[in-house]
Amino acid sequence: MSLLDDFHAGTRLYGKNVAEICQPMYQYFGINSAAVIEIDRNDRVFNIHTNHEWIDNCLEKEYYKDDPHIISPKNMGNGFTLWSTREEQEYKAGILHDINHNFNMCHGVTYVQSNSYGYKVFAFSAEREHTGVHSKIISSLSLFRKFITYFDEKLNSIRMNLNSRKVLAPELKGNLFYQQKGIIQPFSINASKEQFLQSVDVEFSHLHKIKVSRKEAACLQLLLEGLTAKQMGNKLFISHRTVEKHIENLKRNFKVKTKKELLEIAAKLQVL
Repeated sequence: MSLLDDFHAGTRLYGKNVAEICQPMYQYFGINSAAVIEIDRNDRVFNIHTNHEWIDNCLEKEYYKDDPHIISPKNMGNGFTLWSTREEQEYKAGILHDINHNFNMCHGVTYVQSNSYGYKVFAFSAEREHTGVHSKIISSLSLFRKFITYFDEKLNSIRMNLNSRKVLAPELKGNLFYQQKGIIQPFSINASKEQFLQSVDVEFSHLHKIKVSRKEAACLQLLLEGLTAKQMGNKLFISHRTVEKHIENLKRNFKVKTKKELLEIAAKLQVL
């Protein structure tokens, strides 16, 4: 078996299983495809996609070399993001254009769980006409996160079976594996205001006028990860009322009225 055969093995063997696991999500959110990518601390990767034709196309065009979902764990953060927030022109003109226009997998969203053992990527897309997918996911982020937990548990037996078929990601991507930025950037809750603003990939001149404290930045990050005010408070060692105060300050600073609108801005700005 070649390196690429092993990389394709997850989709070939378990793509249908993943599609079945994701049926509730297809029905509730209107998505039409799902993918899971996992990289361990030894840089070994496996990949499962529900669309075999897309993976065949990726292998033929070597998209795996430019894919920001497959990078060194050191360059990957946690949380939720939209594919459209990615700014690299090569990515937008290549992978993103192709998957949107030729495979009708649009409105892409990614959720990443990163830890000391590596990271797990859960990526989803919808047909072009389902324009409300982003808003529905963002407004139901806690439910979305619960589904990810369910999805993750259902993958356990598949993980064990694919362990011997993992490939070394640096052999797929070369040095770009270590150099490329992840689809989600690592973000420290101890970052300064300047670091927080610099972590935003999309440039908006008014951003530099917005006052964001370290704790507010941390709350926004954790909000995107789907945590409740109580869970944020426990993680940041503050009360849930203080968390709610930070969220209200963020809404006022970003000139929005609801938490849903705040999440939409955060996801589009990729404040992660």
